[in-house]
Amino acid sequence: MNVQGNEKPGQASSTSKTSMIRGLKVLRQSQGAYPRREYRVKEGYNWLLQEDGKPQWAKLVWSRISIPRHSFTMWLFMHNKLPMLQRLGRYKCLPSTDCKMCQQGLVTHEHLFFECIYFCAEWDIILQLDGKGAFITSLIKLRMPRKMRGLIQAMVNAVIYHIWLARNRMIFKNTVYPAQEMRKEIKSQLIQRALQIHQNRKNYNACIDYLLQRQQILAYTSQGGR
Repeated sequence: MNVQGNEKPGQASSTSKTSMIRGLKVLRQSQGAYPRREYRVKEGYNWLLQEDGKPQWAKLVWSRISIPRHSFTMWLFMHNKLPMLQRLGRYKCLPSTDCKMCQQGLVTHEHLFFECIYFCAEWDIILQLDGKGAFITSLIKLRMPRKMRGLIQAMVNAVIYHIWLARNRMIFKNTVYPAQEMRKEIKSQLIQRALQIHQNRKNYNACIDYLLQRQQILAYTSQGGR
């Protein structure tokens, strides 16, 4: 099948390929030589974007001690991809997009995790920073022993996951997820995870107790763990 008039098959596509190659040459001249002798698509794409392809917070999300479903929820949170009512309202008509927990304000990532009165009151442990940017910065700048840092990262992921779980229970089951029950479940899950990895219950149990009882844990981490 001819694309245009008497052109042979593939002739039009070859023109677009030529334009693409010219564009790549311009980019390469402006950015310098490709760093490898062997071209790889992923590396070439990141090179053209002048990015390393990995955000600073990647290690926070995918820490070894963090439970996979917690890490995945945290990953969606970092990308602002959790299916909030505010996002869903763009695609279909919803009765209300107000927060079901506090009945105040439009449900966005910022509101649910950093502004909602219900969760701010219940989770003084983690929700004392001014928005998501400060929250991420405080975790990136965290300076403390590796074991403690790993537990804090796992706990942050767990709290984000359980806040999202509490929101879902309220919307779909109209039931409240009490903070005391959340803390108990988080502690149990992290201990079991630590047991799987390190087979050392006593030390991690005490460490998790210490972290869960601190009311100013992220105020502490926001200062770089000093």
